[in-house]
Amino acid sequence: MTCQHPNCSHSIHSICTTHCHWSLCQEHINEHKNCLLIEFEEVLEDLIKPTNELSKSIEQIKDHKEKEIYSFKQSYQNQLNEIEQKLIEINQYQNQFNQISEHLIKIKTNENILIQNDFQQIDILFNKINQYKNSLIG
Repeated sequence: MTCQHPNCSHSIHSICTTHCHWSLCQEHINEHKNCLLIEFEEVLEDLIKPTNELSKSIEQIKDHKEKEIYSFKQSYQNQLNEIEQKLIEINQYQNQFNQISEHLIKIKTNENILIQNDFQQIDILFNKINQYKNSLIG
């Protein structure tokens, strides 16, 4: 059998099993392999630019998302700090309430006497709580 390359009459050396399945002589099989290799390199070169562009885009997206995450973390931390501060204030009101309640128990058991100041303390605490509650709503 002869080489299937146009205008070649040399004997077949091998068959291109990975591409065209032509039976080719030694010269043309080598030429064919070199052409395929060059074509493969060109195709690979064509992938470099879009791959680099994709990589750059992914890096930009990653950077943007990291900035968003940092911003969310900061916002979360700020909100958490605000809530903790509110809890501290509420605990202070609760402690004041508990002190007044203990004082009331002592008044009921005749350990202390009820005075005008006791009413003022309740009134002051009541106003503080309402003011605080209104500041949360408004």
